[in-house]
Amino acid sequence: MADLTSTLRTQLLNIKDYSDFTLECDGWKFRVHKAVFCGQSPVMAAALKNDFMEAKTGVLSVSFDIESVRRLIEYMYTGDYQMRPDPALEIISSGVSDGALPTKRPWEAVEIAAEPDPGVGVPKPSEASTSDRLICHGRMNSIADYYDVPALAALSCTKAKEILAHEWSVEPFYQLVRLSLASTSDKNFLRMLGEKAIERIDGIDTKIFDEGGLAEGIAGYALPKSKVVSITPLEL
Repeated sequence: MADLTSTLRTQLLNIKDYSDFTLECDGWKFRVHKAVFCGQSPVMAAALKNDFMEAKTGVLSVSFDIESVRRLIEYMYTGDYQMRPDPALEIISSGVSDGALPTKRPWEAVEIAAEPDPGVGVPKPSEASTSDRLICHGRMNSIADYYDVPALAALSCTKAKEILAHEWSVEPFYQLVRLSLASTSDKNFLRMLGEKAIERIDGIDTKIFDEGGLAEGIAGYALPKSKVVSITPLEL
């Protein structure tokens, strides 16, 4: 992490005076660069063109939790993101000036582990629970899906899959499924969840695949590998 911080800090110090638009989230502002963001997100590129308000103001409001936005920025500049966003991002950020509290997103109504306020006791990777880390990657997949950043979506899927492979726990998996069904349409991520559900079918309640059940939305992505539950894949 030290090397990444040093590299990102040097990069941002060299280009911070040339920022040409602002990402804004819950009162936090990040002065960033169109060349970096628009080249990776066609959604952002479209918003910053023509007669859209964002093009006129140079400000793009992001309706995600602040820690995920920090990780998004970290990814855009480095190609990776950490559970604890790189502190070098302070170079291009300004804090909440109006005392506003973060806005609760619809999918955050789901009972999942809440992330701490930015910069206040954010857990180190070694201290974060399995649930915290899975939710982190689930949220990163959601923001990648929303802004159409395929490489970030793939990275978040890989990170979540690795945790599920080596630190399997039923309740954190359920939490990730709830979050993902409410916030992403990334077929690869949902397929990964479906396949993991089938791999671990002996340790979960198969009723989650029933109509109205927790995992009904990923049933079509699950591979029919188990005799315990019969699932017919949907035509994708």
